[in-house]
Amino acid sequence: MQSIEFPALAGPLVSEFATLFAWASVAKPAPEVRVGPALAPAVKAVAAAAGIEARTIGNGPELAPPAELDQSKAVVLFSGGKDSLAAALALKERGVRPVLLYVRKINGHGYGREEHSARAVAEIAGLPFRVVEARLSGKSAHIENPVKNLLLMAAAAEYAIRFGAGIVALGALEHDGENARNFGCGLSDDPGLIERGAEAIAAVVPGFRGIAALHRNDADAYARVWHSLPAAIPAVGSCMTGPRAHRSTREANQRKFGVDLLPGRCGSCYKCAFELITTAALSGEALPAPLADHCVAKLRAGLRMIRGAEALPSVADALDAFFDVSVFDHMPALANARLK
Repeated sequence: MQSIEFPALAGPLVSEFATLFAWASVAKPAPEVRVGPALAPAVKAVAAAAGIEARTIGNGPELAPPAELDQSKAVVLFSGGKDSLAAALALKERGVRPVLLYVRKINGHGYGREEHSARAVAEIAGLPFRVVEARLSGKSAHIENPVKNLLLMAAAAEYAIRFGAGIVALGALEHDGENARNFGCGLSDDPGLIERGAEAIAAVVPGFRGIAALHRNDADAYARVWHSLPAAIPAVGSCMTGPRAHRSTREANQRKFGVDLLPGRCGSCYKCAFELITTAALSGEALPAPLADHCVAKLRAGLRMIRGAEALPSVADALDAFFDVSVFDHMPALANARLK
């Protein structure tokens, strides 16, 4: 079992969600969890994914009534990636003042440079950047705890209440619900599950509004950044390959395909492949045939991992998963690819 605490954000709300986090960290959760009935829908979703039935047996957190919350101020859970940046930019364009909140030590060692990158992106965006630290102990049975983002929303809500912000948002995407089939890594990004957590918080925090998703898919989020803050594109964290592999993989792919990759990109993970297709589409260009085929293959492998599938998805499924209902047509960028 894995436990978590936030030393700077101790309170009954975070404690409630930390209990849920510990319960969900095991492969087969217990049939009962001591959290309030407002979290019953989240408990049901996690239990169903684990193939069990479970119920809540607690009363829920007791909070002192917060001061009036201001709907023109928001806390955005921020990783420095395109999705969370796009969420912040979307709110800003609606007249909301976002503060970017980075949670340190919530992810593994492979994210060692994430905070540095997030801070750099925040500086380019000209938005306030704040950091809180999580303390994890024990081990989770999953690649990512299924309720991680629910817990992060609760922590951000504790933070927001302190300075009267009425909105908490994160960079989940609408299509993440379709890709949440793999209990090991996908469920935490499911906007439906995150919305159940937001409703549980709103039940005890008058005036609170939690926003799970502001964009349909990866392409829509990237296009928001491209059009609203293009200077941030080189700094946005996208690549999934570890820092040690960046240089050799990056150099090999640049030689192989005759391209100049953006800083920090390897060119081989599915996120790099998505970005190469997207930037070409937004620029009105077509990728060279070998690079286009390479990118499509990486998207198929990435979707297989996301969905926990045994076989590679089809080309059409892979493209639809990342570009469906997009704000631009990506097909001209892949005009030279073999799509069958």
